Amino acid sequence: MIRKPFLLIALLTAVLAGGLTLAPQTALAGPGSWFCKSGPGDGPRMDRMAVILDLSEDQQDRIRAIREAGRQQAAPLLKTLAEERDQLRALTNADAFDEAAVRALAERHAATRSELIVIRARTRNQVHAVLTPEQRTLAEKLRPHRGRGHGRHGGF
Repeated sequence: MIRKPFLLIALLTAVLAGGLTLAPQTALAGPGSWFCKSGPGDGPRMDRMAVILDLSEDQQDRIRAIREAGRQQAAPLLKTLAEERDQLRALTNADAFDEAAVRALAERHAATRSELIVIRARTRNQVHAVLTPEQRTLAEKLRPHRGRGHGRHGGF
């Protein structure tokens, strides 16, 4: 009997972790990241979120539109991040180390990542605004703890 609630909590946590939380830096632009999901509503993930939070059709449509707008805003920045990583790799592998160029690139890369974080936070806030107070409470309860020692890059 204890296994059933545990499995449900684990499933809900996984669903919300993928769709409603800030991701670690490496997941911002990766192929499995929130920004890279494609298609209307993100398929099974959106379906699970709709069931778990008991979203109405209107809420689902609004969330899909919000997330699609976030993806469109993020797309050029994700491309820029990839280009900056390639440039850093080239600078790192160059015969002569150009510290000034690496520092300048690092600053541009940090600014790009910061903008992605803002887009993600704005999108999450807009999705949060679509939810009822009860749905918000449930979503927050199911959100995994991302503090020190948790997640992919939480601790040392």
